[in-house]
Amino acid sequence: MADNESPFAKFEAKAWPFWYEGELVADRICGGVPSNEKTAEAWIRAKLKDTRSESEVKALVRKTTEEIRDTHKAAGRKPEVELADALDVEETALVVPQLTEAELTEQAINQVASDMAGFNMFKRAGSGPEYKGLTEGVLYIEGRQLKAALKEAVAVAANAGKIRTKNWGDPDNAAYKKQLKGWFPEHVFVTDTLLPLRTVDGDEVTEPDGVLQKFVHTHRGDAIGYEEYVDQAVVRFHVKTDVELTEEEWAMIWLTGQDQGLGASRSQGFGTYTVTGWRPVPLRERTSS
Repeated sequence: MADNESPFAKFEAKAWPFWYEGELVADRICGGVPSNEKTAEAWIRAKLKDTRSESEVKALVRKTTEEIRDTHKAAGRKPEVELADALDVEETALVVPQLTEAELTEQAINQVASDMAGFNMFKRAGSGPEYKGLTEGVLYIEGRQLKAALKEAVAVAANAGKIRTKNWGDPDNAAYKKQLKGWFPEHVFVTDTLLPLRTVDGDEVTEPDGVLQKFVHTHRGDAIGYEEYVDQAVVRFHVKTDVELTEEEWAMIWLTGQDQGLGASRSQGFGTYTVTGWRPVPLRERTSS
């Protein structure tokens, strides 16, 4: 028996007889993993060094650098005027802050990182075995996020009468019949732990297409938030279930879910997708992720 293989593996096909392989394309999917100031600072430094990175980040650092320079200049004018009669030129120069370009940039990076406390990112694969063979650095979402999106789609579809709500379960076991909202998450699973983002050409995505800037309103006041995004992100996945849903039932779930969205900032209209592939998986092709 292979490592980590269940002694009951030979019965898996009976326990979960229905497997599907799917693919969806998200118009614009947003990262929802909050970064801390240290992470934001490292991210900014990487963008400044990367000639391919989007101009918004570099422009923001340049703008902040100029603001810091102007602030220091303004702070230096007052003591220079007040002490002009008491100090000679050399002593006056010591009163006025003198910062090198490197020091100004360093201050700007720290300030931008501090301001980006609301910066949301995608998760990135590392080199450890927990990343299930994903290429290091590839952006990904988790299977549980897609499972959550399916649960929401089912609830919305059922509420609209697109799919029956009651009496889900074994018809010979009336006592165990359930409402769809409680039944679905117990019988339908996304088997992939990690779902790498791909381009429409099939390449793995290692850098976001950009960073959204948005205003966030909280009880503490208004702030500016930042969020990574990827356009036309392809996600491939596998679903298993122990109950055979009809083609129409799956259609109602997916067609409802595609407008509910996947990922972060769905309330802003992001994460909407189109299912571009869906097929039953034969027993010989099945693997658990």
